[in-house]
Amino acid sequence: NFVHELMATETYNGQLVHWEIFPRSDAKMESFASAPYLSDPTCRALQERGINSLFSHQAEALEAILEHKKHCMLTTATSSGKSMAFVLPILEAYLENPRTKALLLFPTKALAQDQLGHIRELFLAVAPGLTVATFDGDVPQKDRPAIMKSTNVFLANPDILHYSVLPRHKQWREILADLRFIVLDEAHAYRGAFGSHVGLVLRRLRRLIPLYREDFPQVIACSATCGSVEKAAGFFNELTGLAIDDLTVVSRDGAAQGEKTFALWNPPLLDHGETRQYPAPPSNPPGWRAGRTQPSADGPGAGKRDKRPAYMTQAKERESPYTEAAFLLVEACKRRLRTLVFVKVRSVAELILAHAHQLLEESNQSALMTRITSYRAGYSAQQRREIEANLFKGDLLGVVSTSALELGVDIGSLDVTIHVGFPGSIASLWQQAGRGGRSGRASTSIFVALQSPLDQYFCAHPASLLRAEVEQPVVDPWNPLFLRGHLLSACVEEAMAAEAAVSVFGPAAEEILRELRTSGLLSETRPKDGSAPLLRASPKLKELKDISLRGIDPVQYKIIHQGTREVLETLESKLAILKCYPGAIYLHQAQAFLIVDHSTQARTIMAAPREARMLDFYTEPMDHTGINILSSQGRRANLPVESEISTGPCRVSLKVWGYQKKSKRDHRVLDTVDIDLPPSEYHTQGVWMTVPKEILDAAVEWGDGEVDRGGLHAIEHVLISLAPLLLPGVDGNISCQHTRAAQDSNRYMLLLFEEQRGGLGFLSRLAVRFEEALERAFQVIDKCPCPTGCSKCIFWDKCGAYNMGLCKAMAVKLLTALLTGHKPAPVQQDIVQMLARATAEQGWA
Repeated sequence: NFVHELMATETYNGQLVHWEIFPRSDAKMESFASAPYLSDPTCRALQERGINSLFSHQAEALEAILEHKKHCMLTTATSSGKSMAFVLPILEAYLENPRTKALLLFPTKALAQDQLGHIRELFLAVAPGLTVATFDGDVPQKDRPAIMKSTNVFLANPDILHYSVLPRHKQWREILADLRFIVLDEAHAYRGAFGSHVGLVLRRLRRLIPLYREDFPQVIACSATCGSVEKAAGFFNELTGLAIDDLTVVSRDGAAQGEKTFALWNPPLLDHGETRQYPAPPSNPPGWRAGRTQPSADGPGAGKRDKRPAYMTQAKERESPYTEAAFLLVEACKRRLRTLVFVKVRSVAELILAHAHQLLEESNQSALMTRITSYRAGYSAQQRREIEANLFKGDLLGVVSTSALELGVDIGSLDVTIHVGFPGSIASLWQQAGRGGRSGRASTSIFVALQSPLDQYFCAHPASLLRAEVEQPVVDPWNPLFLRGHLLSACVEEAMAAEAAVSVFGPAAEEILRELRTSGLLSETRPKDGSAPLLRASPKLKELKDISLRGIDPVQYKIIHQGTREVLETLESKLAILKCYPGAIYLHQAQAFLIVDHSTQARTIMAAPREARMLDFYTEPMDHTGINILSSQGRRANLPVESEISTGPCRVSLKVWGYQKKSKRDHRVLDTVDIDLPPSEYHTQGVWMTVPKEILDAAVEWGDGEVDRGGLHAIEHVLISLAPLLLPGVDGNISCQHTRAAQDSNRYMLLLFEEQRGGLGFLSRLAVRFEEALERAFQVIDKCPCPTGCSKCIFWDKCGAYNMGLCKAMAVKLLTALLTGHKPAPVQQDIVQMLARATAEQGWA
């Protein structure tokens, strides 16, 4: 009904390009009589709570766990009662042995706190002596011994396992000896760099358990989005290192599912393309570093004049997706539909909220403004808990959130979810959509397309979005970037034989252990009983604190309200420099603030409140990202030209050298202000390809635009947009060299890097398929009907240079030369024919 009502609004302009209905399904139940493994006290306690039977998937999981003593991976939908699959086995085990212990790991503290009340209530009804407590970094050190002594069930997170339990495992000996179950709730959260670290932490635990008990505890993992049975089993194996022969995957969902309408909403095309004017960046930004403003003597086009125009004009083809999302949020809230809007970037959450407030004010619905808010990382824990509680109670009708609300904190049943842009994986999209329609209620999910090639592709091919198979979460616990630190930690915790290390951590551990011995960080001792030599950590390594499981920037800034001195939120150093430079306009819960001071020494940012309606401008930073390649491992490209594709670590240095004040009305540049802040630096992983000098020299003669900022930068944009298709299931952000100064050594490379601090190394997988990626990039650019470049091909909404100076013709000619080895032909059809011949010759898929 909501979709049809949207189509009837005055402002509807054909935005709905597709919608389909996923029908409701009835529950499949199993009686307690068919579950002899459940004791009478447990059954009575459930019946007293109105639970007289089990969903079929609950019964299947309980049979696998209690009857067959298997590990279990439960992959049914959100709000399908998955927690019963671990709560009831813990109860039954305690009734058999009151010494039973269980470790419940949640990806966030909030999830553990959220589950505490529900679990404790059932435990008290069946077994009052069964105690449960949260155990995380917020628990004071003085309280920990008492909790450890009196608790059966620990609700924790992987961080406390890494920082506290494993380094002090002897203090946990009694708990580990009686540890019967390890639970991994919301297991899909353990993907990417975080999941790889968690996988290594679990392997360290597996290595220590035999010191205290003969068999490893049963592992129960729960997730709504892990793909097929085979993918779920593969993920479980990669995450835990446990054999799938001892695993049962339960995927057939027995819970009732409400009807869901899923719609694709594409912002309407503008009748007359608006334009925005941007100044071209200088070759050497002020405050960055001195250097030549002309091409270097040995670079392409040496001695030629810089033909970059003083101003670039960018066309705007569609209405803003953020304006459209705000409209949808307001229309839902007017109908008293509880709504959650998912966005990918913090600043977008504030932008949509501010625009929603404006729409409500203009439509004389100001009373609803207090019932809509934003939710994202950076807010204090207290602020987030208040928002969660108000959403659960119904005091809030709408929340605009980053992926922070993707995980399963109980916020009640929602009517509408709105997804602004593809979140990076099919799994994340359905995880977010699963927030709506709980308890069998009908719901609506709306995907609002950005102007990116991928989002526009989904609008043209809806089945590729709505009918695609959920990806397997990607973890890489064999990644040397992470494995080295965890092997050191393992040896600090307890000396181990090299053979045992390889059996637990995999073959990749052998070479790393050899390097650690050579460097003196590990030493080898021979036990008196003649058993295998043991590797011991250097006495200097008493305990490792430098492994961050979540890759969080250790440097955090506090944004302080100038008047009240209240801490509004916290930001990592990169965002603090990029968003909160002196003079910036910053949004916090739809309130505008002027940044009046930025102290890098105190790590504080002073923000003065301003009336948003009185401001006729907004600010955008002007920045430069310098990339320093630290080492590389490469191969010759499988191309008809001499080129090399390499991967390796690099240092990223982000420098904001100024900002622009722009008119809210027409986006004109009102003023340009130079600033001087120290750069934000971090190490990460990258992939890059050299471009032969003869191609670069020829490109200058083509005269279609700049080689680096026009062509190479455009190709990098398309490669980034294609990454989710080339690297399915990978959870990570990729960026490129948005600004290229004359002295940048990588100026004439195709270079991508991970934005994750430390990097995961997943770009090495892209390196293997780089030739295919280039071919796909050519197809995307060449098939786009626009004359000079647009958001469907070479523009990228996160471009740090605002898509200035991009040149479609230069990108096509560069790709043609790289893929065919020939100079670009004047007729485009000849280019296509040459590419087809080269594709056949090289045997690319």
